[in-house]
Amino acid sequence: MSDKKKHNLFDKPVKRRTFLKYGAAAATGAMLSPLIKISPVGATGEVTIGFVAGVTGFAGPWTRTFLQTMNLMLEEYNAAGGIKSMGGAKVKLLVADSQTNLKLQASMTEKMINVNKVMFQMGCGSALGMVGSAVAEKYGAVFVDGSTADPLTERELQYYFRVACKASDNGKCAVRYAWHMYHDVGKKFKKVGVIHSDDAWGASAGKTMEAVIKEHPEWDNKGRIAYPPAKMVDATDYIARAKGQGIEVLFQSSTPESGIIIQQAVKSVNYNPQANVHAHGAPYKKEYTDALGKDAEYVFCATQFVADMLKKYPKNAVDYCARYKKRYKGEDMDDNSGVGSALLGTILDAIERAGSADPDKVREALLKTDLWVGSTPYIIAGEGVKFDETHHNIRAKTNMNQMHGGKLRCVWPEKFKTTEEVWPVPKWRARA
Repeated sequence: MSDKKKHNLFDKPVKRRTFLKYGAAAATGAMLSPLIKISPVGATGEVTIGFVAGVTGFAGPWTRTFLQTMNLMLEEYNAAGGIKSMGGAKVKLLVADSQTNLKLQASMTEKMINVNKVMFQMGCGSALGMVGSAVAEKYGAVFVDGSTADPLTERELQYYFRVACKASDNGKCAVRYAWHMYHDVGKKFKKVGVIHSDDAWGASAGKTMEAVIKEHPEWDNKGRIAYPPAKMVDATDYIARAKGQGIEVLFQSSTPESGIIIQQAVKSVNYNPQANVHAHGAPYKKEYTDALGKDAEYVFCATQFVADMLKKYPKNAVDYCARYKKRYKGEDMDDNSGVGSALLGTILDAIERAGSADPDKVREALLKTDLWVGSTPYIIAGEGVKFDETHHNIRAKTNMNQMHGGKLRCVWPEKFKTTEEVWPVPKWRARA
């Protein structure tokens, strides 16, 4: 396949089929192409880290808080002396908006590496990460990612590292929490179903939830609905179907925009499941609670981090989150800003230990990463960072949370639990 033909395939919108078909082709092309070495260059005493992401487009709500924490972190890091093993070299963040467009993601990543000579890249958004990391691999540029789709670490790339949990881990958390409520707590329900966005991470989570549901013959599995996230304007038909089937626990993985539309439909058709359990995605985003207000109450959401968990966190992480909240006018750290902090913090730690801006030396340092929450103020999400043989972070753990008073509160597992869950959730007519 020619370069021209490959690039013509990376066109919007970002769909799961595009991700699976063309993203995989890009990854294969990167692995089979001869490695083209680029020498990093920059101002004396400066190291540049690149971030090509969907600042606009449907990935925008996720990217926004990634950028917020990265900007604050680098201000603090540079003010504290920069990369000490490199004589106090300052770190610069170079951002490019791919508009959540795969073709732009590929071309902008290539330009940032070839023209700007930026050999350290970060990612946010699974389909975008698949494309950007394939380009980075071709040039031997380190790519550290905060994306979740399972196939990202199944490509045997040498320069790719994933800090975030897998989408399937979020899906497993959602169903295992429901099983905990059924089996251990004694909540009685039988009919369950899944609705998910038909994109890279949504499909990974949705299919995993369906597979884990099937491990429990006590439940009546009503199936899985996949919807195109970029085209959703109304979810009434989907939710009316779930209501008609009598689904008592609805599992879902949705983007913020579609998650809002789905929850609006849940209320409009007066659908009252015992629980609405998200595998990541929508509820932890400010955009979700801003749009829904009290109608967001009592939804469940699996994440690596919510601010409520700080009650059980080390002081340096708590203090950083307080500075973040002050900087961004009362907005708490969310899962994306928590993962973004760990993402950039991991790269900075590796460069410091490598004592060099040579991507091969930094790659070797990444392989030896051994960080826990609190190792630095910026390692916040999950339990820390340590990469396995596929370069996936084995300390990326998920927790279950429920919306109380407009904030997600941790309800499971016990070591992070701060709040008792409300199950079954109040019916719409009983809510104030």
